[in-house]
Parts: sequence; structure tokens; C-alpha cells
Amino acid sequence: MKPIEINLEGFRKLREVFEELAVAGKLLSEAMTALKAARDRRPLELRMRAVLRRMWKEQAAALQKDFLPELARYGETVTEALRELTPSQVNLLLAILNTNEKDWAGSLAKILADAFRVGAQRMRTEVEVDISFNLDTTEIRQLIDTTAADLVSNINRTTRDRIRNIISEGIKDSQSYSAIAKRLRDTFEGFGAPSPLRHIRDRAELIAVTEIGNAYMQAQLQQGRRIIQKGIQLQKGWLTVGDDRVEEDCLRNQQAGWIDFDATFPTGHQAPLEHPGCRCSMTTRRKRVA
Repeated sequence: MKPIEINLEGFRKLREVFEELAVAGKLLSEAMTALKAARDRRPLELRMRAVLRRMWKEQAAALQKDFLPELARYGETVTEALRELTPSQVNLLLAILNTNEKDWAGSLAKILADAFRVGAQRMRTEVEVDISFNLDTTEIRQLIDTTAADLVSNINRTTRDRIRNIISEGIKDSQSYSAIAKRLRDTFEGFGAPSPLRHIRDRAELIAVTEIGNAYMQAQLQQGRRIIQKGIQLQKGWLTVGDDRVEEDCLRNQQAGWIDFDATFPTGHQAPLEHPGCRCSMTTRRKRVA
């Protein structure tokens, strides 16, 4: 009876095929997770961008209606008139940017609340745990309201600083009313100028992508901690979009692979985003025993 010959080369090639399929499956799974996160966030980013653009449009209209006529009263000698104004008087003129600040914060808070909701839901779906996420808890509501108020305040502070610099430079350089007025108008028009980031259209979208992303990830972290409190151990991973525009730090975080949920990534972050406009997302799974 002849011995049975086993084609070891065939088995080796078959093993290589399975290994390649495993890698491809992992990449596909990561891509799908990142895509789902992007789909969750994109409608909210567009809503926030629209709110910010309306806010700046209203401020520009107020500037045109209330501030520029005040300058026009002095004609081309505006710089001499402004030299005599005290800082408090100048700030009073700039206070028009605070118009309806609470209303704008309220509008943004609603969008951030939705970002928290969908972020928590994505976590529940990934880990397959039926734990609700209550937005009405005092802690969550305060976090959302504070984030929205700080966001509007910081945006307006940046805008006021730009206007204050334009006025200061105008006074220093003895510029005319026409020159100062043009620079003030150009400032608001510049908010809609293209962003240097290829995936971001303008300042409003940069802010929206960053703030929605941070809220979405914060909800995932909070939901993950609640799941852990139920006795379920979790791991997390950092996902980039995988193109040539990914930042080096984001790549380092992705290369760290799966880490314990309460651990930090190589850059010291608990979760994305790593930088303004970051397109990364987080993936989570139940901790596996080695």
C-alpha cells in the first residue's frame, strides 16, 4: 500500500489566502466603522455650520447698521475721533457682536445634544449592550450647555479681537473711515473664505467638524464608562480615514492597535479628535482574553 502524499505547498498557500482575507476583513470592518461615524456626524456638522454662518451674517448686518454709521459721522477724520474714545467706549461699540449670544448658544446646544445622542447610540451598537444614554441628567445637560455657551463666547471673542485689531491698526496708521470700514466688512466676508484643509470649506465648517466630533467622542467615552460599570470590559482603537492627508500623530495613535478603554493613546488623547478638523473616529469592542 502506497503512503499518502500530502501537498504541503497547497496547505501553505491556502493559509496565506486565509491570512490575506483576515487582513482584508479587518480593514473593511475599520472602514465601515469610520464610514458609519462620518455618516452620524455629517448632518450635524452641516446644521452647526448653517447656524454659525447665520450668526456671522447677523453680526455683519449689525456692524453695518450700528457701528459703521457711528464711524461715518466723523468722516475721513475717524481716526482722530477714535483716538479720544476710552477702551470701554470702544468695547461698547463692539458689544453688538454679543447680540442674541444666549439664543445662538441655545441653538448650538440642541445640535450638540444630538451629537451626544448618536455617539452614545453608536457605542451601544458596536458593543451590543442595551444601556440607554440619558441626556436629561444634570451632568450631561450642564456639559452640553456649558460647551455651547463657551463655543459662542470664544467665537465672538475671536471676532471682537479681530475687529479691535483693525481699529487699533487704523488709528496707528491714520487710516480713513473708508479704509477701516472696508477692512471690517472684509473680516466677515473672510469667515466664508476657503479653508487650507482640503476637506474643510470655511471657518464655520472647521468649527462644526471639530465641535461635533468632540461631542460625539465624549458621548462614546461616557457611554463606555457606564458599560464598564456594568462589569463588561472594553477595548478601543483609533481609526483614521487612511488617505495621504492623515496627520502623523493620528497615524501613531492608529498603530497602537487595541488598548484598554481607560488607557490613553500615544499622543495622550483618550479618543479623537487629535486636532481641529480631525476626521478620525474611535472603534470599540469587548475585551478579548489573550
